[in-house]
Amino acid sequence: SLFAKMNEQNSLLSANQPKFSPKNILFYVLTVFLTFGITAFVLSVGYALIWVFVNKQNAPAMSLTCDLMDDKFENNWITNVTEQQSFQRQTRIEIRKNLLEKFSGESNGLIYMRGSVENEEELLSTYRQDSNFFYVTGVQWPGYHVVIDLATKEITFYHPKLTPQRAVWNFVHLYSNEEIKAIYGVDHVKYLEDLEDDIKNKNSPHMYTDKLETPFPPDVMGNTTVDKDTLRNILWQDLRPIKTENELVYARRAIAISSAAHRRAIAAARPGLFEFQIQALFEQQSITCDARRQAYDPIVGSGVDGSVLHYIANNQELKDGDILLIDAGAEFHGYSADITRTYPVNGRFTQKQRDIYLAVLNIQKNAISKIKPGVGWSDIAKGAEMDMLTELSKIGLVTSNDIEAMHAQGIHRLFQPHGLGHYFGLDVHDTISVPYGLNLQENILITVEPGIYFLSFLFEGATNDQKAFLNMEKIRTYYSFGGVRIEDDILVTNDGYEILSQVPKELADVESAWMQVSNWSPKWN
Repeated sequence: SLFAKMNEQNSLLSANQPKFSPKNILFYVLTVFLTFGITAFVLSVGYALIWVFVNKQNAPAMSLTCDLMDDKFENNWITNVTEQQSFQRQTRIEIRKNLLEKFSGESNGLIYMRGSVENEEELLSTYRQDSNFFYVTGVQWPGYHVVIDLATKEITFYHPKLTPQRAVWNFVHLYSNEEIKAIYGVDHVKYLEDLEDDIKNKNSPHMYTDKLETPFPPDVMGNTTVDKDTLRNILWQDLRPIKTENELVYARRAIAISSAAHRRAIAAARPGLFEFQIQALFEQQSITCDARRQAYDPIVGSGVDGSVLHYIANNQELKDGDILLIDAGAEFHGYSADITRTYPVNGRFTQKQRDIYLAVLNIQKNAISKIKPGVGWSDIAKGAEMDMLTELSKIGLVTSNDIEAMHAQGIHRLFQPHGLGHYFGLDVHDTISVPYGLNLQENILITVEPGIYFLSFLFEGATNDQKAFLNMEKIRTYYSFGGVRIEDDILVTNDGYEILSQVPKELADVESAWMQVSNWSPKWN
């Protein structure tokens, strides 16, 4: 029958099918695993490539390259230690020559200075030399003293006698007195144990020192009178503010390194990161360029933290919609930088942020444009205050157009409770720091750093006369805003100024730099 024939054919087909042996089963299992493995590998590689492509603009490169973005900074520094010592020696010899010229009318006396004392309880901490002492001597080691004989113009260093046991902990090589003499270009080098006897034997009528305490006991000083003001005034008012050409090499390098670190920070900032992570990137870039010390604790404040002038907690998360204020500068061979920028955390300013940012930028650019030798710093600062009140009036944060009346009431100080700028150099706030009452001179380094902040307690605590000029209803909407500060490092030239810090600050540049800092080019004038 038909069914019988079909059953017979099915039996024949079944007989011809391969049997399931252990070997065949193993083959099938391996095939399945291999197929899934290759598929997973291909998908993983594809996903990784897509991730890199999408995020390459959004993540900072973890590079250890010191990219200063300009040949004049890339190639103008010597890396050989002996050549560095020679450059430092030339720098300090010129400074000591300038110092002796200030004492040209004094034919019999001593200049005495001592360096910072090492803290024996903090031997592993980084030692920093007293700035006045380093300025005159170039010595970065602890325990040194210097005596300059105004009669003979001879310069003598005194230093502690170090033992080989000390070298085990701190030195590769213990320098001899002759080696120290050659390194620093001085006339004599002696051990500290000889200092008091030499002072007593000289029996000089006058001793000039920059310290407030009497340097030696009465039995050593004898009839020598101590002048604690003249030397300090000469250093702080006449010499240190006016940088020599060699000093400017150090300062330019410090500023170029700090600018590179700021550019890296702006490219890295993203919602979800923490303030300390931005600080870490800034310091890593600085150290990569051989600036192994920060000139001051970096200020990295997002949101309301940006209104705290010297905020250093740096422990808050960056929030979408906030602005981030970074005030940071590296130190290079003793010389400081001091730069501030304010960025939108998410890469785009809101309208409110844009208004305040452009107001601060306009104030700063106008103040910088007035810088040149002979101009009074007080005049520039007052002009910036008047500009601020004008900008606040445009935004509607004050209710009057009477700029003079608002200035008389100190309205500007509620929005900017600090000065316009300060000297910088061996200290970030160098010497007299704020040169009010003085005219600018060529080769001065000075910051220009206007800001607008919204500190609620300043506005709520304002006098009734001040509140008459304030749009308190609108100001209160800014209490969570934080602050905006823009700060540049400026060199006073023979006919104007040079902006040494090179970090994006035009609004469009700031927003594009957030996406990719390489899109931005330095503007050197």
